[in-house]
Amino acid sequence: RADVYGLGALLYELLTGAPPLDPERLRAAPLTEALRVVREVDPPRPSARRAAALERPSPELDWVVMKCLE
Repeated sequence: RADVYGLGALLYELLTGAPPLDPERLRAAPLTEALRVVREVDPPRPSARRAAALERPSPELDWVVMKCLE
């Protein structure tokens, strides 16, 4: 599961130019809160963010990325 999540996070960053979760928020939070955010907070779909690598990420890429981050 960790490998699949890591691949999804990497693909998310390649598509959007930003990590799926705000790194500053995670660094500032206590460990238990950071773990809760990773488990329970869904990042916005890649197509909802400004795409760095693609003009418009396809819905299929959104689905793959979000499934990996699930």
